[in-house]
Amino acid sequence: MVTHRHIQVILAHTHPQLRLNKTASFSTIQKIYNAFKTAPQAWEKFKTLLGVTSNKISELHEGLQNILKYAKLQLRKISAKLLSEIPILSDLLGITVDTKDLEAWVDTKVFSKMSFKGTSFLDIGPIDMPAKVLDDLLQKSIVLRTLSKPAKIYLFLMMFNPSWDWDYSEFITGVLGELSFSDLAAMGKQEGLKNLLSYLFPQIPFAGEIALKVIQFALIAAAAISKTQDKVKNLSPAQRVQFFLNRWSELEPKYKLNPQT
Repeated sequence: MVTHRHIQVILAHTHPQLRLNKTASFSTIQKIYNAFKTAPQAWEKFKTLLGVTSNKISELHEGLQNILKYAKLQLRKISAKLLSEIPILSDLLGITVDTKDLEAWVDTKVFSKMSFKGTSFLDIGPIDMPAKVLDDLLQKSIVLRTLSKPAKIYLFLMMFNPSWDWDYSEFITGVLGELSFSDLAAMGKQEGLKNLLSYLFPQIPFAGEIALKVIQFALIAAAAISKTQDKVKNLSPAQRVQFFLNRWSELEPKYKLNPQT
């Protein structure tokens, strides 16, 4: 039988920021406990996934540690396959950050190098357009659509944030590894996508932030270019990003209106 202590053990394996938020955890524990109480078969299914045969706290803790360790190793292999499957990700994530302050990096290394007369953020479409472009790219991945249950459990626990709007029956679906990749990508919308990339590419600091910022930058650049180049006007947002990344070295000198010394 599931207890509040069991739920505490599960939450102890989520993102460190959540573990430190003890005030939020109390109400979260109760909601998850209630969800499992209404679906006792789900608790037994969860234990089976972990290879746990009793309700001992120590066994649950060990089972979670083992499955998450296995999942992290899987994700390292997946990240290499993903970069090969979606080459544009290599371009997006190949721009390295040489400062701890990402906003300062964007200002000094990106936006200050290219300003486009008469072009604004409104020209790239809805405010969530960069996230939509990234989401569309990831949704096409066969590698991600076939993620194993351990990998999906790991991603769910790392991305889980009780401050988001939750139906707590979804928590059970998440820890059972039954959420689709589409569902995982939709967690927390743009914030969730940033987190997802960070866990898919742990070797790249700020992976999610970098990808979204570069997409945003590329869309602004492409919007400016489309005003004078007809072939860019009819490109989809994702195609505009690819167009810009393919021509980065060619376009930068041409459109650098504020040269850096």
